[in-house]
Parts: sequence; C-alpha cells; structure tokens
Amino acid sequence: MGRPHARLLDLDTPRLVAQDLAALHAAGQVNSALLVKGVLLAVGANSLTRMVVAGVSGGLAYARRIAGVLVASWLLAAGLAFLWH
Repeated sequence: MGRPHARLLDLDTPRLVAQDLAALHAAGQVNSALLVKGVLLAVGANSLTRMVVAGVSGGLAYARRIAGVLVASWLLAAGLAFLWH
C-alpha cells in the first residue's frame, strides 16, 4: 500500500497530513494557501469520520453533540485561516 493510501487508514491523519504539507512547504513545493487548504481538508474529513463513529456508537443525540463541537472548531480554524490570508 502506498503512502497516500496508508494515510486514509491512519487515525491521526490530520497531524500526518500537516507534517507532509509542512515539509513540502519548507521545500518550496507547496505555497501557504495550499498548505492551509490541505490541513483544513484533512481536519474536515477526520471530523466527518468522527461524527459517523459517534452516530454509530452513541446514537443520533450523541452524534449531534459531537458534530456541534467539531463543526464549531473547524469553522473557527477556517475563519482564522481566512483572516490570515
């Protein structure tokens, strides 16, 4: 299995994606805007996965509580990224 596919199966994907993108950014292969978008995409995908797991393991009411916190934190991060650029 290649490295990109292995990232899909890793529970700590956002941190690993951020590390990979930061290394590419340091090497001048990725600009700052793409770095931020990539990290936000990874965190968003991870959040969706956590929402599904919350729904399956704890039911709809639990999933709603988890989703509220995850969506709020993602929106805050996206807002800060928007203000930064």
